[in-house]
Amino acid sequence: MKGRGVDATLAAMATLTAAWPVSTLLVEPTWLGGAVLMLAVIAVSGVGARSLALRGWQVLMSQLVCALLAASWIYGRGHLWHGLPYIETLRFAGRRSQEALTAVHTYAAPAPSTPGLIFVVGCGLGLVALAVDYLAVTRSSPSLQLGVSPRGATALLSTAKAWAWLSGRDYLTPDDVKALARPTLRHRISLRAEAELEGASADGVLEGVLATVPVPR
Repeated sequence: MKGRGVDATLAAMATLTAAWPVSTLLVEPTWLGGAVLMLAVIAVSGVGARSLALRGWQVLMSQLVCALLAASWIYGRGHLWHGLPYIETLRFAGRRSQEALTAVHTYAAPAPSTPGLIFVVGCGLGLVALAVDYLAVTRSSPSLQLGVSPRGATALLSTAKAWAWLSGRDYLTPDDVKALARPTLRHRISLRAEAELEGASADGVLEGVLATVPVPR
């Protein structure tokens, strides 16, 4: 349990480090509290799910459910049904997202820290839960002597963002993360000698891990 907690903490810190440049785009760092709480929920729920020896996709689903509930409680207060998200919560999230889009098109950086932008930044960091889970699964692969470090997860996030921008989008999707995983991470892992003798390759191991992590839709 202790090892899982350390890995989860390091991965959450790497995520926050990668997202820190967001602070230069907004006037006030009011997004930070909610974002840190989101990362904490994702990290703790991942540790708890892994302690139950769940499969990789089950761990990810557990994290996504916990992140959805956390986002609802943090950003959707007053739009819940007995403390739980419902259809009005989704409508509220849509309005906040539209507000953020309007703010982006209206203001130059640094932009005012509007509720919509705070909501989008906090929930956007939740997407990095995919990379965090990917990191945890990779490090436990029996074919690896050395898995991906939190620094590698940060590099994956940065390259995925660049890929999204080159693709004409100003937002990141889980497919971007998966598309850049192999070219970004293959040189950051080390195979066990036995695995190499059996013909395993870095790309093959990464492909196997990718296949165990479903893309949330």
